[in-house]
Amino acid sequence: MNIVRILRLPEDQYFQEAYPKQQIYLHHTVGGSAKSTFEWWLKDPGRIGTAYIIDKDGTINEVFPPQYWAHHLGLNHPDNRSANELSIGIEIASEGALIKKEDSKLYAFNGKREFKDKFVDLGKKWRGYRYFDAYAKEQIASAVGLINILCEKYQIPKCLIGGDKFRYDIELLSFRGVLLHCNVRADKSDLNPSFPMDKIFQ
Repeated sequence: MNIVRILRLPEDQYFQEAYPKQQIYLHHTVGGSAKSTFEWWLKDPGRIGTAYIIDKDGTINEVFPPQYWAHHLGLNHPDNRSANELSIGIEIASEGALIKKEDSKLYAFNGKREFKDKFVDLGKKWRGYRYFDAYAKEQIASAVGLINILCEKYQIPKCLIGGDKFRYDIELLSFRGVLLHCNVRADKSDLNPSFPMDKIFQ
């Protein structure tokens, strides 16, 4: 597992306020690389970002110290700020949801760019989409390793929600453990059900 600090957000792009952490959230970027996502965050004055971005090859980019925080959940909810303060966000570089057009080709980024890489077919629509950019095995391994390190370092319980782990339930904001962005945002598809949640903490 390779953690690098090459892509580093300026100090005015995140909040240098340390809070105890009780959650880890997994996201995917809807962008093809860690660098493209990082550059997008640099243009956003709203201090949007996650502490980590995992690139396609499994490289983990620590873009700001995880004891601090930035806005990564985007909740229309009174507890939005505290949810961001008390959690660590991890992004997985991915084009995300894909759209199949009449030419039978898949397109990324809301149908604007043809997608030619590995994809997953869920067999039915989930959160409005059937096809997704496939998470690389290197990314999955890095995410699992990083989650275990962070849980130990910040004493976050090694817990996953039971039942349908890809469900939406805003009450999970009080959960202590590992969550997905889609668990607290009904309009989000990260992570999609192809991510092997059962590998976490094995």
